[in-house]
Amino acid sequence: MSGLNYFKPLVLALVFSFIFGIIIELLQELFTTTRSADIFDILSNVLGASLGVISISLLNRNRKILDKI
Repeated sequence: MSGLNYFKPLVLALVFSFIFGIIIELLQELFTTTRSADIFDILSNVLGASLGVISISLLNRNRKILDKI
């Protein structure tokens, strides 16, 4: 799989996670009385999604290196 084709789904997953996190936070603020929106929750979601993308990239790269051996 070429580099761009490989990263496109990962970038889409990261963007979707970011947007979904924002939507969830807004819904919490608007439709619940016991929860509120928090920027740190959004940042945590983005950090988690980013770590997932980085982990998948590193694991895939290491797998390609091991396949060559």
